[in-house]
Amino acid sequence: MKKSFTKKSLAAGTLLATLSLGANATIAINVFNEPPDFPGGVSFSPFAASLGVLPDGVSTVLGSLAGNCQVGDCNNDPNGDTQDSVLFTVGPNARLNSIFITTSVAEAPNGFGASFSLQAAGQPPVSVAFTPYLPLGSTSANQLSSLLGPGVYALSIYGQGASAAGAYDMDYTVELNVSAVPVPAAAWLLGSGVAGLIALNKRRRAKSEEVNDTLGTVNNATNVMRILRWLGRGW
Repeated sequence: MKKSFTKKSLAAGTLLATLSLGANATIAINVFNEPPDFPGGVSFSPFAASLGVLPDGVSTVLGSLAGNCQVGDCNNDPNGDTQDSVLFTVGPNARLNSIFITTSVAEAPNGFGASFSLQAAGQPPVSVAFTPYLPLGSTSANQLSSLLGPGVYALSIYGQGASAAGAYDMDYTVELNVSAVPVPAAAWLLGSGVAGLIALNKRRRAKSEEVNDTLGTVNNATNVMRILRWLGRGW
Protein backbone atom coordinates (compact mmCIF):
# COMPACT_ATOMS: atom_id res chain seq x y z
CA MET A 1 0.00 0.00 0.00
CA LYS A 2 1.23 3.49 -0.82
CA LYS A 3 0.04 6.51 1.11
CA SER A 4 0.75 10.17 0.35
CA PHE A 5 0.56 13.20 2.61
CA THR A 6 0.65 16.73 1.17
CA LYS A 7 1.39 19.88 3.19
CA LYS A 8 -0.34 23.12 2.17
CA SER A 9 0.11 26.50 3.91
CA LEU A 10 -3.50 27.37 4.64
CA ALA A 11 -4.05 27.40 8.40
CA ALA A 12 -1.47 27.33 11.17
CA GLY A 13 -0.87 23.93 12.71
CA THR A 14 -4.23 22.52 11.60
CA LEU A 15 -5.21 19.26 10.00
CA LEU A 16 -7.15 20.48 7.00
CA ALA A 17 -8.50 17.60 4.97
CA THR A 18 -8.27 13.92 4.15
CA LEU A 19 -9.06 12.77 0.62
CA SER A 20 -9.36 9.03 -0.01
CA LEU A 21 -8.48 7.89 -3.52
CA GLY A 22 -8.67 4.10 -3.53
CA ALA A 23 -5.62 2.80 -1.67
CA ASN A 24 -4.04 6.28 -1.66
CA ALA A 25 -4.79 9.18 0.66
CA THR A 26 -3.68 12.80 0.65
CA ILE A 27 -3.55 14.67 3.94
CA ALA A 28 -3.20 18.44 3.72
CA ILE A 29 -1.45 19.85 6.78
CA ASN A 30 0.40 22.96 7.77
CA VAL A 31 2.87 23.43 10.58
CA PHE A 32 3.50 27.14 10.21
CA ASN A 33 4.24 29.00 13.41
CA GLU A 34 7.77 28.97 14.81
CA PRO A 35 9.11 28.22 17.38
CA PRO A 36 6.25 25.90 18.51
CA ASP A 37 7.24 23.57 15.69
CA PHE A 38 10.03 21.10 16.30
CA PRO A 39 12.26 20.64 18.20
CA GLY A 40 10.22 20.94 21.36
CA GLY A 41 7.91 18.86 23.50
CA VAL A 42 4.87 20.46 21.86
CA SER A 43 5.61 18.35 18.79
CA PHE A 44 4.39 15.32 20.76
CA SER A 45 1.25 16.99 22.10
CA PRO A 46 -2.21 15.58 21.23
CA PHE A 47 -2.76 18.68 19.09
CA ALA A 48 0.29 18.17 16.86
CA ALA A 49 -0.23 17.40 13.17
CA SER A 50 -0.04 13.63 12.74
CA LEU A 51 0.13 11.17 9.87
CA GLY A 52 -1.25 8.43 12.12
CA VAL A 53 -0.11 4.80 11.87
CA LEU A 54 1.91 4.26 8.71
CA PRO A 55 0.72 1.35 6.54
CA ASP A 56 3.03 -1.31 5.18
CA GLY A 57 4.88 -0.06 2.12
CA VAL A 58 6.00 3.42 1.13
CA SER A 59 4.31 6.51 2.60
CA THR A 60 5.16 9.82 0.94
CA VAL A 61 5.09 13.23 2.63
CA LEU A 62 5.11 16.24 0.29
CA GLY A 63 5.80 19.74 1.57
CA SER A 64 7.57 23.05 1.05
CA LEU A 65 9.49 25.66 3.02
CA ALA A 66 9.67 29.38 2.28
CA GLY A 67 11.05 32.36 4.15
CA ASN A 68 13.87 34.82 4.44
CA CYS A 69 17.36 33.98 5.64
CA GLN A 70 19.56 36.11 7.76
CA VAL A 71 23.25 35.31 7.60
CA GLY A 72 23.62 32.00 9.46
CA ASP A 73 19.88 31.58 10.24
CA CYS A 74 17.07 30.49 7.91
CA ASN A 75 14.61 29.32 10.55
CA ASN A 76 13.62 32.48 12.37
CA ASP A 77 11.30 34.28 9.96
CA PRO A 78 7.97 34.96 11.75
CA ASN A 79 6.27 35.63 8.39
CA GLY A 80 7.55 32.52 6.64
CA ASP A 81 7.00 28.79 6.72
CA THR A 82 10.56 27.86 7.59
CA GLN A 83 9.92 24.59 9.41
CA ASP A 84 7.56 21.64 9.04
CA SER A 85 7.04 19.06 11.79
CA VAL A 86 4.69 16.08 11.82
CA LEU A 87 4.16 13.00 13.94
CA PHE A 88 3.83 9.46 12.68
CA THR A 89 3.42 6.09 14.35
CA VAL A 90 5.06 2.76 13.55
CA GLY A 91 2.47 0.19 14.56
CA PRO A 92 2.84 -3.10 16.44
CA ASN A 93 4.63 -5.88 14.57
CA ALA A 94 6.05 -3.34 12.11
CA ARG A 95 9.35 -1.60 11.54
CA LEU A 96 10.54 1.51 9.71
CA ASN A 97 13.23 0.45 7.26
CA SER A 98 14.27 3.70 5.60
CA ILE A 99 13.70 7.43 5.16
CA PHE A 100 14.72 9.11 1.93
CA ILE A 101 14.42 12.87 1.37
CA THR A 102 14.38 14.60 -2.01
CA THR A 103 14.67 18.40 -2.23
CA SER A 104 14.09 20.89 -5.02
CA VAL A 105 15.16 24.51 -4.48
CA ALA A 106 13.46 27.22 -6.55
CA GLU A 107 15.48 30.05 -5.06
CA ALA A 108 17.90 30.51 -2.17
CA PRO A 109 20.75 32.79 -1.08
CA ASN A 110 24.36 31.66 -1.26
CA GLY A 111 25.29 28.90 1.12
CA PHE A 112 21.68 27.96 1.89
CA GLY A 113 21.15 24.67 3.71
CA ALA A 114 18.20 22.70 5.11
CA SER A 115 18.16 20.19 7.96
CA PHE A 116 16.33 16.99 8.85
CA SER A 117 15.65 15.76 12.37
CA LEU A 118 13.84 12.75 13.81
CA GLN A 119 12.98 12.15 17.45
CA ALA A 120 11.19 9.39 19.34
CA ALA A 121 8.56 10.26 21.92
CA GLY A 122 9.86 10.22 25.46
CA GLN A 123 10.59 12.31 28.52
CA PRO A 124 12.60 14.00 27.18
CA PRO A 125 12.26 13.10 23.46
CA VAL A 126 15.11 10.94 22.16
CA SER A 127 17.08 12.00 19.09
CA VAL A 128 17.02 9.22 16.48
CA ALA A 129 18.51 10.89 13.39
CA PHE A 130 19.84 14.30 12.44
CA THR A 131 21.26 15.61 9.17
CA PRO A 132 22.38 19.25 9.44
CA TYR A 133 22.71 19.75 5.68
CA LEU A 134 20.49 17.79 3.32
CA PRO A 135 21.69 17.42 -0.28
CA LEU A 136 19.88 20.06 -2.34
CA GLY A 137 18.33 19.26 -5.69
CA SER A 138 18.75 15.51 -5.20
CA THR A 139 17.77 12.53 -3.06
CA SER A 140 19.53 11.81 0.20
CA ALA A 141 20.91 8.51 1.41
CA ASN A 142 18.86 6.52 3.91
CA GLN A 143 18.53 8.73 6.99
CA LEU A 144 18.30 5.76 9.36
CA SER A 145 21.34 3.92 10.64
CA SER A 146 19.17 1.07 11.98
CA LEU A 147 15.60 -0.21 11.82
CA LEU A 148 13.03 1.56 13.99
CA GLY A 149 10.43 -0.45 15.88
CA PRO A 150 6.93 0.46 17.08
CA GLY A 151 6.48 3.92 18.58
CA VAL A 152 5.59 7.56 17.98
CA TYR A 153 8.11 9.74 16.14
CA ALA A 154 8.39 13.42 15.22
CA LEU A 155 9.91 14.31 11.85
CA SER A 156 11.07 17.83 11.09
CA ILE A 157 12.56 19.63 8.09
CA TYR A 158 13.65 23.26 8.39
CA GLY A 159 15.86 25.95 6.94
CA GLN A 160 19.29 25.76 8.51
CA GLY A 161 21.40 28.72 7.48
CA ALA A 162 23.05 30.62 4.65
CA SER A 163 26.19 32.64 4.06
CA ALA A 164 24.11 35.54 2.72
CA ALA A 165 20.72 37.07 3.46
CA GLY A 166 17.82 36.51 1.08
CA ALA A 167 14.59 34.67 0.33
CA TYR A 168 14.35 30.94 -0.23
CA ASP A 169 11.73 28.54 -1.53
CA MET A 170 12.25 24.77 -1.27
CA ASP A 171 10.00 21.77 -1.99
CA TYR A 172 10.68 18.39 -0.43
CA THR A 173 9.49 14.80 -0.54
CA VAL A 174 9.97 12.35 2.33
CA GLU A 175 9.55 8.62 1.68
CA LEU A 176 9.06 6.36 4.70
CA ASN A 177 9.29 2.63 4.05
CA VAL A 178 7.50 0.40 6.56
CA SER A 179 7.30 -3.39 6.57
CA ALA A 180 5.70 -6.01 8.79
CA VAL A 181 8.01 -7.91 11.11
CA PRO A 182 8.24 -11.52 9.81
CA VAL A 183 7.33 -14.25 12.27
CA PRO A 184 10.40 -16.48 12.86
CA ALA A 185 10.21 -20.03 11.52
CA ALA A 186 10.72 -21.36 15.06
CA ALA A 187 7.58 -19.53 16.16
CA TRP A 188 5.59 -21.14 13.34
CA LEU A 189 6.91 -24.58 14.34
CA LEU A 190 6.11 -23.94 17.97
CA GLY A 191 2.61 -22.77 17.09
CA SER A 192 2.06 -25.82 14.87
CA GLY A 193 3.31 -28.13 17.63
CA VAL A 194 1.03 -26.57 20.23
CA ALA A 195 -1.95 -26.78 17.87
CA GLY A 196 -1.14 -30.44 17.20
CA LEU A 197 -0.98 -31.24 20.91
CA ILE A 198 -4.31 -29.52 21.50
CA ALA A 199 -5.94 -31.48 18.68
CA LEU A 200 -4.45 -34.76 19.93
CA ASN A 201 -5.67 -34.03 23.45
CA LYS A 202 -9.18 -33.37 22.12
CA ARG A 203 -9.16 -36.64 20.17
CA ARG A 204 -7.99 -38.59 23.23
CA ARG A 205 -10.65 -36.95 25.38
CA ALA A 206 -13.35 -37.74 22.82
CA LYS A 207 -12.16 -41.37 22.60
CA SER A 208 -12.11 -41.68 26.37
CA GLU A 209 -15.66 -40.35 26.60
CA GLU A 210 -16.74 -42.80 23.88
CA VAL A 211 -15.18 -45.73 25.78
CA ASN A 212 -16.80 -44.61 29.03
CA ASP A 213 -20.18 -44.38 27.32
CA THR A 214 -19.72 -47.88 25.91
CA LEU A 215 -18.70 -49.30 29.29
CA GLY A 216 -21.64 -47.57 30.87
CA THR A 217 -24.00 -49.18 28.35
CA VAL A 218 -22.43 -52.64 28.93
CA ASN A 219 -22.64 -52.25 32.71
CA ASN A 220 -26.27 -51.21 32.47
CA ALA A 221 -27.07 -54.27 30.35
CA THR A 222 -25.25 -56.54 32.82
CA ASN A 223 -27.19 -55.08 35.72
CA VAL A 224 -30.46 -55.61 33.88
CA MET A 225 -29.60 -59.27 33.32
CA ARG A 226 -28.77 -59.73 36.98
CA ILE A 227 -32.07 -58.21 38.02
CA LEU A 228 -33.98 -60.46 35.61
CA ARG A 229 -32.23 -63.54 36.95
CA TRP A 230 -33.01 -62.50 40.51
CA LEU A 231 -36.63 -61.90 39.63
CA GLY A 232 -36.75 -65.31 37.94
CA ARG A 233 -35.66 -66.98 41.13
CA GLY A 234 -38.39 -65.24 43.05
CA TRP A 235 -41.02 -66.55 40.67
